[in-house]
Amino acid sequence: MKKFLATVLALSCAAVMLFSVAAAEKVMTDATGNDACAVDGDAYKIDLVKAGVDLTAVAKMTLTFKAVPTKEGFGGAFVVNSEAHNWESTDWGTDGADKEITAVDLGDGLYSITRDDLAGLFSADQSYNNMAVQSWWGSDLEFTKCDVYDASGKLIWSTAAAAPAPTPGDDKQPQTGDVMNVVVLAALAVVALGGVVVCANKKNA
Repeated sequence: MKKFLATVLALSCAAVMLFSVAAAEKVMTDATGNDACAVDGDAYKIDLVKAGVDLTAVAKMTLTFKAVPTKEGFGGAFVVNSEAHNWESTDWGTDGADKEITAVDLGDGLYSITRDDLAGLFSADQSYNNMAVQSWWGSDLEFTKCDVYDASGKLIWSTAAAAPAPTPGDDKQPQTGDVMNVVVLAALAVVALGGVVVCANKKNA
């Protein structure tokens, strides 16, 4: 009997842990309304070809996003993804995270991150020319603007140029599995084992 109770208790704890991990999964959302920007799996991608930007002029990119601050901060990777520079990432994080790129606090829950080392990395003879951002810990991110600059600091492309108001819920994609599936499976496991314990009690009565 004690073994049954120990098993139920252990699986119940595991179910709670699974729910906690699933509930903590971060979500990245595109709020720019621009076709060149989209959430793709576990990354937020900017397709520079679709954006129509002059690839040879790209030198710097700044992304602005909304985030809910957490005690441990938040961060991830800012990635160059071209044919010649396949998924070359630079770590970013909030102040104090000791990463190569520090997110700038703009106030009111807005932050920005910048890569200023992009000159010469993109060209029309490459089969793909993208930038991407990954969020590894600490917060959901809602991307609101992307700005691209040339080597002189001139703004050469921005999602703010013609961004319609986003539809609530659009492009909201969890980075990993479905939270509800985890919760339901965990609950079923606990209920099933509860039934085993009841049967055992009756047998031993």
